[in-house]
Amino acid sequence: MLFIGIDLSDKTFDYCISNSNGDVLTINKFDFDDDGFSDFVHKINEHESENQNCIIGIENPRSRLVDFLIQRGFNVIPTHPLSISKYRESRIPSKAKSDPMDARLIADYIREHHKSLRTISMPDDTIRELSILLEDREKLVEQKVKFSNQLTSTLKAYFPQALEAFGSITNKSALEFLSKFDTHQEVRALLAKSSQELDDVLADCGFFRTDSRERFHSAMSKRPSSISPAVIKAKIRLKNVLVGHLLLLTQQIEDYEKQIQKLMDDTPDSGIFRSLPGADYILGARWEQDFLFFTAVENLLLPMKHKPSGEHAHTQAVQVLRQALVSERAVITLAETLFISLHSVHLNVVNGQRSNMPRSVRKVKGVIMPYAV
Repeated sequence: MLFIGIDLSDKTFDYCISNSNGDVLTINKFDFDDDGFSDFVHKINEHESENQNCIIGIENPRSRLVDFLIQRGFNVIPTHPLSISKYRESRIPSKAKSDPMDARLIADYIREHHKSLRTISMPDDTIRELSILLEDREKLVEQKVKFSNQLTSTLKAYFPQALEAFGSITNKSALEFLSKFDTHQEVRALLAKSSQELDDVLADCGFFRTDSRERFHSAMSKRPSSISPAVIKAKIRLKNVLVGHLLLLTQQIEDYEKQIQKLMDDTPDSGIFRSLPGADYILGARWEQDFLFFTAVENLLLPMKHKPSGEHAHTQAVQVLRQALVSERAVITLAETLFISLHSVHLNVVNGQRSNMPRSVRKVKGVIMPYAV
């Protein structure tokens, strides 16, 4: 049996191959591309020809390297950074850190703990597509936040009244209005000409609530700021570029959410996920697609066995549980996970029984018990 640790970086990945006795067979690195992946598999096969006899640990379970390895029959275990950090402290008091060293630590960690950890399994096509859509949507949201911050800075420089007029500068209604008007002076001119005409424009942009219109009129009725015409002219150009990007991103994000909703409706547990308090399609989809959840819980709870008084580890575990609770089936699996990870604790979540549970486990039990009825 081989135990292999992988430490990822932007363009390369370090790896350490060791045997069941902990002897290091090779430490090296490859480029993070398909050629590097193939060379990595070839290097493993120099020591072990049967891929199912290899257990590989990696901190980023969403890496495409994981898919590459699973498709070829390797056993892949995601290792949580907190677990590796604690393990490093126990092995290296100086806390020295390097990519090759981390790869060896991960190899040693999974060699010692692989029996209590879960390997990754490939989800079906629907869940896989759902996972990719969620990741891509998050990237679009990040871009939207970036452009929103730039738009806010731009408006502060020449049109601060717009920031006060709208509850959120990034909602579609505000963006539609900013695509029609460039300056405070233009809005005041229309307001002086016809208040009703301005209200009609607001209605066309989606402002229907009375309080929204009152806030808008109050902000636009203020005295114009004294700003250089050169600044106004330059900032209008940038404003139009940013508004255009934001309108496009807003529409793209809506399209992504529609597809996510469609895929969610096609999954058998969709109703369970969305029935949880505060869950919408996006949050439900995150829970649905997170097929690595139970492994993450195990890797967070495992350090408790060694340091039962470590409050930070307890808090982290509770946070993960709160974020990822899913269904009745999940509660049963959570009970199993807690038992495996803590070893000495007899916990029956479904029946509400407990035997000498430490405070950390009682906290976790308090999180999951409401979902076990």
